[in-house]
Amino acid sequence: MPASPPPAAKSSYRSITVLQAITPLDTKALFSAAHQPGKQSPIDQFIANTNAINIIYLPPNISITPELGTLVILGYMSAVESYFRALIRGLINIDTHARLLAEPLNVSFGAALHHKPALLPEAILEEISFAGKHNIEKTFSDLLGIKGAVPNEVSTVLEEYKKICEIRHCCVHRFGRLGANNAIKLGLSDHSIVLEKPFTPTKDNLQEIADLLRTFVKTVNNYIFHSVLDRTSAINAFDGKVTYDNWTWNYTKDRSRFSKYYGLFASASDSPASASAKDLYNSFKDTVADIRAKKAAKMGTKYKQKPGGKP
Repeated sequence: MPASPPPAAKSSYRSITVLQAITPLDTKALFSAAHQPGKQSPIDQFIANTNAINIIYLPPNISITPELGTLVILGYMSAVESYFRALIRGLINIDTHARLLAEPLNVSFGAALHHKPALLPEAILEEISFAGKHNIEKTFSDLLGIKGAVPNEVSTVLEEYKKICEIRHCCVHRFGRLGANNAIKLGLSDHSIVLEKPFTPTKDNLQEIADLLRTFVKTVNNYIFHSVLDRTSAINAFDGKVTYDNWTWNYTKDRSRFSKYYGLFASASDSPASASAKDLYNSFKDTVADIRAKKAAKMGTKYKQKPGGKP
């Protein structure tokens, strides 16, 4: 007589889906302990990171699915945030004013214990997000000491960046579907028809976003560079109330100091690449001389050369 089949397992409402045993995740193995940081500037790191993302979807044999489009957007935005973190860390390490702004800020004991000194400023940024116009402007003020209204070219790219941040929010939190709050911020009258609809970009759409983000980062890079240099020269504080040593306006003597700023902001991989350090130093020197002379003339005083050289 054949054996009776085993009785069917009794269903339980506590197990509406069938589970399988999990293997604990070894998170340490997911990161490269052998990796050594390169010597690229933050802007060149950004360009390299976005170029790597381009390879994922630009080949002609790749079809753009909504899921791939979402991953590409997240990759691009991650490259932007990585740029900001590298730039701010670098500025805190080389710029007196940025370092003074960072000094009162707290870092965790674990970060203080294990981070190398040059990387410690990264711990300050752990709780800061750069996914939004307001966050970027607050960073300019609080961490970099660049206050006041941004110039028109920066305001324009910030507005475009804000749009992409809303798309990112949909991709992260809603699997690409447009939520009501995102639609309101993007313009409800135009976007009400696509509420709760999925993100379905074409290759051209993704390239447009990539181009916007590259222009955004390069514009911000230019703005922070000249704003920080202006501060070191005190051209916005003609009375001399500054926390920096004077520039000698002799390139040979100033080269080491200027090169720290140049190396942090210049691009060797952009097309065209940044002008040479000496050319930009001379431009900086000429601009300071011109502004100081105009301020002196406006105050009705005779312009005097600073000790140590021109201007």
